[in-house]
Amino acid sequence: MWTVLALSAGMWVQGALGFGSAIVALPILVWGGLTLPVAVAAVLVSVVVQTAEGTWRFRDALVPRDVGVMLVLRMIGLPVGLALMVWLAALEPGQVRQAVGVVVLLAVALVAWDGAGGRSRREATARGPVEHEDPKAPRLARRLWTAVAGVGSGLMAGAVGMGGPALVLWANTMPWNARRTRVFLWCSFLLVSPLQLALMGWRFGSPIGWGALAGLAATPAVVAAGWLGSNAGDRLSPRQFRAAGLVLLALMGLASVVGPALSNSGGE
Repeated sequence: MWTVLALSAGMWVQGALGFGSAIVALPILVWGGLTLPVAVAAVLVSVVVQTAEGTWRFRDALVPRDVGVMLVLRMIGLPVGLALMVWLAALEPGQVRQAVGVVVLLAVALVAWDGAGGRSRREATARGPVEHEDPKAPRLARRLWTAVAGVGSGLMAGAVGMGGPALVLWANTMPWNARRTRVFLWCSFLLVSPLQLALMGWRFGSPIGWGALAGLAATPAVVAAGWLGSNAGDRLSPRQFRAAGLVLLALMGLASVVGPALSNSGGE
């Protein structure tokens, strides 16, 4: 029951915002006693179910080229991340959550800063052209940011099952509406998750199978939660959608950092 509730909560958030299942469900599952690899396996199966349904329902908003480049980049980072998971699995769960939380908070801070800078640049452009600006520089910066976000997403997905933040931060810099952003995220997760699960099964063995079965058993609840979350997300404007995504990332990152410290101090 604990696993079903955790996965349902994660899938409601993912249905509404396009991401967030692992960020919400993984800490709950690990706090409930599952090891990191088993918890990731349970989430991955639920992700496949929810994202397959969501991608099909929003297929009219899907632009294949949005997903193609990111798919290649994520596949580059995924094996490196899985190698890191082997090392992380030997650490205390609280240490893992704290490390991920710090990365998420730093990423949110960068996007918030970039958003403010973007508004300043748009205002400056509206006043007139900028002298001595190299037209190749913005293009190079976008390509570099795309590469970092894609490889970083694959690495984080492989290491701790949280590949969403990097994709969300990248998507927030795109001039897309909420519907296109959500289907991009869903399709990106859908294409990588089965391979990630297979590689984890090869590396960690039968415990991954038990985690996958737990995720599969939660399918009815996951589908219902994802559908309800998707309907809620349809009511958000693009600006509200981006703001809600960043707020969720910040809150969950803060909880990941502070939660284990509070638990340790409470037990002393």
